[in-house]
Amino acid sequence: MTEVEAMATKYDEVHYLNAKLQVNNRDRDDDRNDRAEMTRNISFQCEIGKNRFPFSVVWGSLPCLTWLCPIIGHLGITDSKGQVHDFAGPYTICIDDFMTGPVIKYWQIDPRSIDFPSLQSGEARNPSEAWDLALQRGDAKYKKMMHTLCWNNCHSHVRYCFNMMGIRDPTIIMFIKFMWNCKYVSFCRMFVVYIPFLIIVGIILFISWVGKA
Repeated sequence: MTEVEAMATKYDEVHYLNAKLQVNNRDRDDDRNDRAEMTRNISFQCEIGKNRFPFSVVWGSLPCLTWLCPIIGHLGITDSKGQVHDFAGPYTICIDDFMTGPVIKYWQIDPRSIDFPSLQSGEARNPSEAWDLALQRGDAKYKKMMHTLCWNNCHSHVRYCFNMMGIRDPTIIMFIKFMWNCKYVSFCRMFVVYIPFLIIVGIILFISWVGKA
């Protein structure tokens, strides 16, 4: 091979490597742009009539129990589309069919503020996917579990989903955060929670007053 041919071959190799490097960089840029676009397109729009509250922990009233103590209720967690996932009973996860009916109050969370392990590992491409993946894992675990009123219940399911997101708070801390950050869907639904409790308190006070009269 002559010196001119050798130089031409080296030029071709360099040109090929440069072209390949540019393609790889362009692919990485496209992937980054796609992820950024998907992150920007996250929707927090709530649809009250459909019981849809994206990226939220939701709370519903439990007949009798909530009437006696308004802080007691049923918890669920929603996916990126706003569908409620809740541990409704033994080996039962309800999706988009909240056990207690209408959501009374909710705590909406921005998934972009969470440091998801699945994003770091590459299992999810964006915060929405990472959030939904955590719910899928929580649902899969609790579909195989017995439900108990006080210990392994709806609160435990929500806490486990949070754990899958990398949030390691115990159940009581998670619930305190919920109560601090949540808001009522509407004044009417708040009214529904407290009216039975106030009626019961009124009856007790009336009977006590009559007994002393």
